[in-house]
Amino acid sequence: MFEVWKALGYLNEVEEAALAEAAKYQKAVDNENKANVALIIILVLLVLLTVGGVVFCKVQKKLCFKEEEEVATEGGATDKALFKKEVKNKKKNAKESLMPSFQVADEQA
Repeated sequence: MFEVWKALGYLNEVEEAALAEAAKYQKAVDNENKANVALIIILVLLVLLTVGGVVFCKVQKKLCFKEEEEVATEGGATDKALFKKEVKNKKKNAKESLMPSFQVADEQA
């Protein structure tokens, strides 16, 4: 009878150690679940802010949602001023070409 009582005592000690270990792992699982929930909440908020920003830009006609009339044409008057083909020479009172002119003779075969 003493041996049975001794074996039961040993089993109770093992069970208590196993329960303590299980509790430790359960705390780790709970912490991971809290982190997952926080991550999900942050992702949902980011998606909502992104959609809200796109809707705002669409309604206010800003950034890439500007209409063609509002978008400045590329180049235009500024490019013409930057890339002139001819310049007036005040000393000679004549226009000088900035682009070299190449004369290619027609070759007949």
